Amino acid sequence: MGFIYDTEYTFLIQTRLQRKLSQKQLEWKHKINRRITQQIVVQRRKHIKNLFKPTMLYSAT
Repeated sequence: MGFIYDTEYTFLIQTRLQRKLSQKQLEWKHKINRRITQQIVVQRRKHIKNLFKPTMLYSAT
């Protein structure tokens, strides 16, 4: 748990010294900074692929 995801941290590290960011990069950076300043806690979804796993409804007898 924290304020940002791992991919967002990587993005901030990679773009920290860049002077010119694209519009999309600027929007993402503002979104990340807003979450940090407002102290919005994010949680990693660990079991997301288990949600979409098909289950066997009928037994083959």
